[in-house]
Amino acid sequence: MMPRKQLRFSILLGFGIALVSFAIFYIQFMLARPIGSGPAGPKVARERFDKLWVDKPVRVIGIGDSITAGLGARSKDHTFYNRLLQNPDDEYADMKGICLMIRITGSMKTLRIPTTVVTMPFDECFSMRFQRTRC
Repeated sequence: MMPRKQLRFSILLGFGIALVSFAIFYIQFMLARPIGSGPAGPKVARERFDKLWVDKPVRVIGIGDSITAGLGARSKDHTFYNRLLQNPDDEYADMKGICLMIRITGSMKTLRIPTTVVTMPFDECFSMRFQRTRC
């Protein structure tokens, strides 16, 4: 059996190693996320946005996951879906005026459908098929 001092030291050392490991993990995977700056892709040809595209009513539907829902955006104006419709006030100079609202003169209805992926174990999926239910 270990003397009390060695046991206490071992417990403190183990706790310290766990605490430092947790801190490194937290900093690496929660705080130090790579966040870029500037446009996310190549330059968009402004010529395509010089004329109107359509003057009839249009429905814009966004189907997607967390990006379509707007997670991680600075504000509601900076979400992916809203940027397609209308540029935020602090948009990059190259992208000013390149959005759907300016090129469509008819009424526009929008619908955003954020989706999530649900996984189901195989045995539940298999048993559900015999109950005439889609899996």
